Amino acid sequence: MDDVLIIGSGFGGAMAALTLAQSGARVRLLERGPWRDTLPLQHSAINRRVPLPQGRHFFSHVLYRVHHRWLPGGSLSLHRHGLLELFAGPAIRAVCASAVGGGSHAYGGLNARPLHHDYWDKVADGLSSAQMEPHYQRALSLMDASQPEARHFPPLPPLLPADNNPFVDVDGQQQPAWAYLLGERHGHSRQQDWRGFTRQQAIFEQEGPFGSPGGGKTTLDIACLLPAIQLGLQLQANCEVLSIRRIDNGYAVSARDSTSGRLQDYRAAKVVVAAGTLNTVRLLLNSRAQGGIDGLPALGQGFTANADTMAWWPVNTRGANHPAHGIYQRLLRHRDDHNGPLLLQTGIAGLHAMPLPRWLKKRLQQDLFIAAMGVDEANGRLSLKGSTLHMDYDSQQPVYRRIDQHLQTIAELSGIKPRKGKTPTTVHPMGGAVAGSKPQQAVVNASGEVFGQPGLFVADGSALPAATGSPPSMSIAAWALHVADGISRRG
Repeated sequence: MDDVLIIGSGFGGAMAALTLAQSGARVRLLERGPWRDTLPLQHSAINRRVPLPQGRHFFSHVLYRVHHRWLPGGSLSLHRHGLLELFAGPAIRAVCASAVGGGSHAYGGLNARPLHHDYWDKVADGLSSAQMEPHYQRALSLMDASQPEARHFPPLPPLLPADNNPFVDVDGQQQPAWAYLLGERHGHSRQQDWRGFTRQQAIFEQEGPFGSPGGGKTTLDIACLLPAIQLGLQLQANCEVLSIRRIDNGYAVSARDSTSGRLQDYRAAKVVVAAGTLNTVRLLLNSRAQGGIDGLPALGQGFTANADTMAWWPVNTRGANHPAHGIYQRLLRHRDDHNGPLLLQTGIAGLHAMPLPRWLKKRLQQDLFIAAMGVDEANGRLSLKGSTLHMDYDSQQPVYRRIDQHLQTIAELSGIKPRKGKTPTTVHPMGGAVAGSKPQQAVVNASGEVFGQPGLFVADGSALPAATGSPPSMSIAAWALHVADGISRRG
């Protein structure tokens, strides 16, 4: 029996795994995805690596599973080595990742604190923003995140009239630090040793949602998981957890090896669930439906999409290659909106990975992408309909109307209308197993332990109490470090 079993290796699971391994605990981690074949791992002892969705592997390795109510059984598995998982509901779509290192392979590398400085205050007794600050600092250090400088980017002309542009940079710590290995200056990239790994300094047009083949973006497999393995962590990739059940001296976890199809039970005194928001809540709902755990009246409540809105802005800047210019990856706000929503304008990331005709790729390089996020009402609900996860969410909220107003302002100032779909797509789902003081309104307490289930913890975005209004990776990481520290102290 293990001391601690962790489910998932994203920002929650990886941070918790390293912390617990450093404490001397016997830790096992189960991850449904594979190790990814990147430059840093090619110089490691990991032999069973699979390609990222890049080039000729793009279409075969881009999608892991699609969930939709019209599909037989509610979902369709496309490739067991696919990187991205799509949940498509009538009111919201969500995208998640499947890999050792979880969402760090697909995220933008921007590590920010919550939009509101008092985010953790009044959530639960024994929890505060001041208490969480050291965990944010440690997470940023582990990811080697820092603010880029002007020398990393070439000067580019403004895209909106300078004398009438209402969008300004957010201030202070709200501006995210970048988890990239930056070269000395723009256009220069070389291989570099980083904590014993060989990495290629970031070439921004090669970074994006389909992974970082050269390791220019810091991912959790090298930042946390391989160091934890050196301390004794047992990590099993391609192992999907199906259910959790309480037993006399801890928990039994049922999992399936995706390579052989074999089912196996693992037992541990404590279990930390960090499978990513949607899969964590689905696992807990399934486990309760099967009688493995009970209670949890608030399970599924408090779901938030972080007001994520994505729009293509066809500026068609002649001769430009916008994905190569990280200078656009700045969080902006309207000068009248001190509390958000925030806007991020960037090149269309991931084009380098796609096997597109040269003329089309060149054309898309000349366009921009706008991502907006904000604090929604976090009143969505996740539930099971049969074995399918259902997302009940209201996208007709004031924050979305304000985002639409901002996109309209951009259209009026530039003469070019940003184009977005009717159904929002979130890459930042949170909530559903939220932290709080009472089991009627929350699933976990201030320590991340599930109410009524001693020894069962939640350490990922599903426990976040509200929308962060900014990229949530560092808040998830800080929460996981907080949970793991508590487990280590109690032994």
